[in-house]
Amino acid sequence: MGREVRYLDGKRERASKVTRAGRARVTLDNGDEFEGSYAAGTNGALVKTGRGSYNWANGAAYEGEYKDDQRHGNGKYTYSNGATYEGEWKNGRRHGRGVEHFTNGDVFSGEYKDDAKDGKGVYRYSSGAVLRGTWRRGEVADGVWEHGDRRLSTRRLLQRLGKRASAIFRRPSSVRKPAMRPLGIIISGAPASGKGTQCEYIREEFGVVHLSTGDMLRAAVAAGTELGKKAKALMESGQLVPDDVVIGAVKERLEQDDVK
Repeated sequence: MGREVRYLDGKRERASKVTRAGRARVTLDNGDEFEGSYAAGTNGALVKTGRGSYNWANGAAYEGEYKDDQRHGNGKYTYSNGATYEGEWKNGRRHGRGVEHFTNGDVFSGEYKDDAKDGKGVYRYSSGAVLRGTWRRGEVADGVWEHGDRRLSTRRLLQRLGKRASAIFRRPSSVRKPAMRPLGIIISGAPASGKGTQCEYIREEFGVVHLSTGDMLRAAVAAGTELGKKAKALMESGQLVPDDVVIGAVKERLEQDDVK
């Protein structure tokens, strides 16, 4: 388990793995370090519990509460790229109220569920714009944009975009070139810009299948596939999921019958 275990409760014991309950500083073989308390878990194994700090070799760090070896309670997570999340956790995932600071200066404050924005929240852009609204599974469901004296509901904004997209895709065949294969649309944008909401409008309007790389990765993690295990390890350590893993998830999804 560890390269070195040093107990911090006065006995100054050293070992190569955690062998009893108590406070300890553990250095793992991969260079990660944890300092905090261990106790007997639900299955009898010794697990992290109470307050502790975990520092990954890649620069990511967590300081806060643990339960049954997972982040649980209040704590602050610093990603390897410098972004931070501070708030509530449940079973290793962001769950409850929290504040996330992004490296570009944007800040989100609101509710999380199963590691994604879900519920009421406020997204403040570094440009000065503010989005107040409701999120579902990490995407904006409804809200109001504010920038200076301008206010516009996301529903009205996205409906306008939807009408514009409909006008483009429904041009007479004399204007458009004949389609050689099914319609393919790629949507990209900044965090909380409404990508998922706009995709739902497009899905309903044109009958296409909505593919979300975030949903694909979460599904792979939940299913425990080899790709999911690799993605989970990267996400939990605060690293960005590399292109080969994302492409692998997309390939797996494209093999399913509903998108063939």
